[in-house]
Amino acid sequence: MVESIENIEVRVESVRLVKPYVLSFATLHEFEAVRVCFHVGNERLTGEVVPLPGYADETTGMVTSFVQEIREALIGKSLDEAREIVVSHNDYTPFQGTALLSAIDSATWKVDSSETLSQIPTVVPIAADQQAFDRAEAIARKNGWDIKIKVGTDFQRDLEFVTTLRVSPEFDDTRIRLDANQAYTFEQTQKILETLSDSPWAFRVDYLEQPVHRSNWADFERLVKLRTRVPIMLDEPIETDEDVRRAADIGVKFVKLKLFKQGGIVETERQARLAQSLGMSVVIGNGVATWESNRHELQLYKTNPGVFYGACEANGFRKCAMNQITHSN
Repeated sequence: MVESIENIEVRVESVRLVKPYVLSFATLHEFEAVRVCFHVGNERLTGEVVPLPGYADETTGMVTSFVQEIREALIGKSLDEAREIVVSHNDYTPFQGTALLSAIDSATWKVDSSETLSQIPTVVPIAADQQAFDRAEAIARKNGWDIKIKVGTDFQRDLEFVTTLRVSPEFDDTRIRLDANQAYTFEQTQKILETLSDSPWAFRVDYLEQPVHRSNWADFERLVKLRTRVPIMLDEPIETDEDVRRAADIGVKFVKLKLFKQGGIVETERQARLAQSLGMSVVIGNGVATWESNRHELQLYKTNPGVFYGACEANGFRKCAMNQITHSN
C-alpha cells in the first residue's frame, strides 16, 4: 500500500553566517531559508530553498505563499501524485517548487554520511583582492579545492585586479573561476575576458560566470562569438531543459546547476546529463544554501562521476555560523 502525505510543516529560518558574504548585488549576513517537512508514515522528508532577490525574481514571501497555497492540495496524496501537482501548478517556478520537490525526491534518494560528503572538493570563495587570493591558494592547494573569485562590485577595481594578479607557479593544478553575478555590461565583459585571456595564467582560468543580466541572451551569444581563451559560463538563466538546450545552441561551454533553480533532485540530475550530452561542461552547487540542500548537490556530484566539471560549488554550509550538518534522510 502506498502511503499518503499526512502533514506538511512550513517554516522560515534565519541562519547566521560566519562573516558577511559579498555579492555584486547584495551583502548577506544570514541565509533566510524556507523549509518544509513532509510527514509520510514514519518518514520525515525535508527540503529547503533560500530565496535571493537579485539572483532570481522569487522572494521569501512568494515562496512561502506558494507552499502554503498548494499545501492542502498535497495532503492525502501519494508522493508521486504530489510531485505532479507541484510541477503542474499555474504559479510553479523551479525556485518556488524546490523545497517541496527535493523533500519528495529524498524519499528514494540515499545520502551518504556527512563525513563522506564534506570531503568532496569544493571551491574557496574570495573577493577580488591579492592578499585574499594568496591565502586562498594555500587553502586550495592543501585541500585539493579550486578558487572562486567574486567580482562585479566595482568594474575598475576588478579590471585592475585581473591585470595585476600574481599567481604562484607552484599551484599550477589549482583552477580559478570568476563570478560577476550579472554585474557587467557587454563592453565591460569583453574587456575582462580579453584581459584574462592575455594573462600568463590564463590556462588556469576556467571561465567568467554570468557576467551580464540573466535575461540578456543576445549578449550571451555575442560574448560566445568573441571566442576568447577564457569563456563565459551561464548560471542564473539556466532553469529548465529548454534553457540548457538554448545555451548549447549558441555555443556556451559551461553551465551551472543548483538544486534551488532546477526544481528538484530529479530535474537537476536530468539537466546535468542533458547538458553533458550536448557537449557542455557542467558545474553543480550552491554557495547560498545550508547543509539541508548542499548535501543533495554533493551526493549528486558523487553519484554521477564524470558528469560534473571540477570542484563542486555546494559550499554554502561552510559559510554558516552554526554547524548545519545533519544525518537526516
